[in-house]
Order: sequence, then structure tokens, then C-alpha cells
Amino acid sequence: MEPLSNLQLRSELVNGVEWTRLVNRCCFDNDRGNSTTVLSLSSPHSRNFTQVLDWILTFDLEVSLIWKSRWSTTKVLYFLARYLPFVDCALGLYHQFSSTLPAGSCQRLYEAQAWLFGAGAALVELIFTLRTWAVWGKGKRFTYILLAIFCAMWSAVFVIDHFYLKATSHTTSPIPQFIGCVMSVSSSILSADYVLLMLYDACLLSLMIIRGVSAFRCGGDAHLMRVVYSDGIIYYIYVWILSLLNVFVITKLPIELQTLMMLMARVIHAVLACRVVLHIREQAQVQQQGGLQRQGLTYASTTWLARGGEIEMA
Repeated sequence: MEPLSNLQLRSELVNGVEWTRLVNRCCFDNDRGNSTTVLSLSSPHSRNFTQVLDWILTFDLEVSLIWKSRWSTTKVLYFLARYLPFVDCALGLYHQFSSTLPAGSCQRLYEAQAWLFGAGAALVELIFTLRTWAVWGKGKRFTYILLAIFCAMWSAVFVIDHFYLKATSHTTSPIPQFIGCVMSVSSSILSADYVLLMLYDACLLSLMIIRGVSAFRCGGDAHLMRVVYSDGIIYYIYVWILSLLNVFVITKLPIELQTLMMLMARVIHAVLACRVVLHIREQAQVQQQGGLQRQGLTYASTTWLARGGEIEMA
């Protein structure tokens, strides 16, 4: 895309403000019709709020189920998935509201944020992938196939990110008292990242549905199966919808609104992955304390489930 002139830039910013106002009118109403909460999806504050709120709501579970457990692959992935979004949000706030950064620094900050964003998203997807791998029994052939698909998918994502960042540039904000860094040139190639993510998640969703149907037909512990299969399937659907929304925003909305849903999707993506780990460990703890039987789960890794989702690579 061609760089925007100063007049065009001001016009685009005005349009962006109008879009933001429109989004801001999306409210959650109570039964009496009174507006109780107004949440701007485009606001960095709402993204931070989402992450902080979930952290507060699940902190007691995190301490008892994660902090006090022995170190494992799952524990490391959990901490990275849980706390990297705070760094993403901090960089996003600085990028959008700093009035002192020159255009070159804005571009470098955006690039750093993009690479950290991509790495964090890959770690989150790794949690979903390992859960799928576990419920399919960790077979050697299946392991190689799933690993190859994961590596190919994320290699393609990072290549796309490289070309996307090469095609972007920033300019000095015409109204620095309200807006920090302003992107003047962008590319819709970024939408390919979310298309790939949708395809990959559709693959994992299909695998979970296939295994879930078999699990419910054979019977077994309903609570554990609900956590492992039903919650997992619902989470994949949420992530798929968020990816679809990002494709629409990137391809249809103006340049300054291309990141409208990206950070929000990143935060929700991480929240769902952390909930996967917490829910499985919580249910496994209940089973161990109550002596419940785990019949009908022979196709899942019983060691993985009994230890609350700890990944044993050996």
C-alpha cells in the first residue's frame, strides 16, 4: 500500500475515532435494560483488564495447582502462556500512547512486539497441541505427524510475519496528545497468519471430536471427560471465531484499525490455554482425593491425566 499523505492520515484517524465510538456502544445490559458495563474491544485498557481479571479469578487455583507442583514441561508452558501477555499489553500501551517516540522507534517497537506476540501465540498453541497429543495416546507415528504439522504451520507464520513487517512503516502522529505511534503503511498479508491458525485449529478440533465421540460411547468418568473433551472442543471454537474476526478486520477495515482485535484475541487465546491446564489439574486432583475411577479413558494418557496434565516426554 502507498504511504498516506498528512491530509489522508488525518482523515483516516477521524474515521478510526468514529469506528472506536461505534465499538464503544457495545454494552452488556442487565435485565432492566440499564447499561452496566461499557467495554471497548479496541481499547488496550480492556485487553489488560481481561488478562488481569482472569488472573485474579484463577490465582488461588494457580497457586495450589501450578506453583506448588513439581517443575515440568506443562508448568513452564503455563507460566509463559500466562505472563507473556502482560508484556504484550505493556508494549501495546506504550506503542499506542507514547507521544515522544519518533517514527523509526515506533517501527522497531512494533516489530519487537510482533515477534514476541507470535512466539507467545505459538507457545499457547503448543499447550492445545500437547493436550490433543495426550488424548490420542502419544503414539510414535502420531507424534511425528503432529510435530511436523506444528513446525510447518508456525514456520509459515513466521515467514509471513517477516514479509508483513517489511511492508509496514510508521509516521509521526499528527495529534500526539491523543495518539502515539501511527502506522502509515501496512499489508493484508497478515490475515494469512490467522487463516493458517484457523486451519490448524480446525485440524486439532477434528481430532478432539473424533476422540471425544469414542470416549462418550465407551463411557467412563463423565467429569474428567467433560474437562478433557467438551471444554477443549469449546475452546477451539472460541479461538477459531476470534481468528475469523481478525481476518475480517485486517482485510476490510482501514490501516489504523488492523490491530483492533489482535491483542484482544492474543489475551483470550492465552486465557483459554491456561484454563485448559487448570481445569484438567483441578479435576485430576478431585479424582485422586475422592478415589474416583477413570474407566473408558484407555485411549488417553492415564499418566498425563492422573498428574493433572504434566507432559512426560519419555
